[in-house]
Amino acid sequence: MKQLKKKALMKLQESYQPDTMPCRNTEKLKLRRFNNSSISHCGNTNSRYFCWLPLLGKSACVHEVIKKIAKSSKNKFKFLQLNCLKLKSPNDFYSFLLKLMTGVEKKNDEARSILYSFFTLGEWPKLTSSIKSKRLRSLPRKEVSPIRSKDTILLLVDEIDKI
Repeated sequence: MKQLKKKALMKLQESYQPDTMPCRNTEKLKLRRFNNSSISHCGNTNSRYFCWLPLLGKSACVHEVIKKIAKSSKNKFKFLQLNCLKLKSPNDFYSFLLKLMTGVEKKNDEARSILYSFFTLGEWPKLTSSIKSKRLRSLPRKEVSPIRSKDTILLLVDEIDKI
C-alpha cells in the first residue's frame, strides 16, 4: 500500500511526464507523420506550429513522438529543445540556440550572425571555429555534441508565445 501511495504521489507532480499521453492519438499521429517526413527529406526546412489549451501535454506528446521516431527511424537526427520561458528577451533566442548547437556562448548579435552563416552557407564561420574548438576541448565530451551542416535538426521551440 505504501508503494502504491508513493507511486500515485509521484504521478500527481506537475513535472511528471507519463510514457504515453492519453487521448492525443490523432495529434501524435499528425506530429509523427510530419516529423518522419521532415527527417526523411534531409536538407528541407519545415516548421509546424501547434497549440492546445495550457497544461494539456503538448511538450509531453512531442517527447513521446520523438522517442518513438528515434527508435524506429533509419535516418539520424539531433533533437534540440529551447524553452522560451528561459529567455530574458526575444533577442536571447539566438544565443540560446547557438549554445544548444555548439556549447559556445556568444552575445545575441554575434550569435545571430554565426547562425545565419550556418543555416544559409551550411558551415560554421571560420571566425568562430578556433573559439569553438577551444570551448569544445575544455568541456567534457558528453556535454557537447556540436551540430554539423549535414545533420538533420529537429528543434522544439516551447512556450514561443511567451516571447
